[in-house]
Amino acid sequence: MLNLKLAALTMAFAITGCAQKSETTATAAAATSAAELSSWVVSESVDPITDAKTITVAQPAEQHGDFQLRIECTGGKSSVSLWGDRFTPTTRGDSESYSVSYRFDAKPGVQFADWRALDHWASPADEAAFLREMLGSKTLYARVDSDAMETSEGKFHLAGLREALAKTLALCPALST
Repeated sequence: MLNLKLAALTMAFAITGCAQKSETTATAAAATSAAELSSWVVSESVDPITDAKTITVAQPAEQHGDFQLRIECTGGKSSVSLWGDRFTPTTRGDSESYSVSYRFDAKPGVQFADWRALDHWASPADEAAFLREMLGSKTLYARVDSDAMETSEGKFHLAGLREALAKTLALCPALST
């Protein structure tokens, strides 16, 4: 559908000449922005017991739908996490964690960072810093190694994240970073 609209705009430009150039450019930019936003799934739920509202912004990893990057906001508190079906946390003393390696764009990677664990969720220790890095980057490559010798890895396209997060700002103003 998007390709048909862009093809129609291109044809209209060819027929009418340069007078349509700025309109075509603006429409193409809007279509690109909509395509970037569409890679993010924004959902809202309400807890049936507490009536707490949760807004989730998520994206499945490229070619690995069972591995997701998620940002959630509930009751004014936000969380950033990686989620995967096959995650089994590593137990060290009284705590559980995941070994996570990641890289933003072409920057140096971070290897084997300990992330907090909760069931199938892995969260960085400094979620605000990680979110700021996400907002300033185009791509996140991530790998989660679990105790069961399972590895989940994927590539996440971060374009459109700021627009997707805009829907959560009323509930979680801290996400405006």
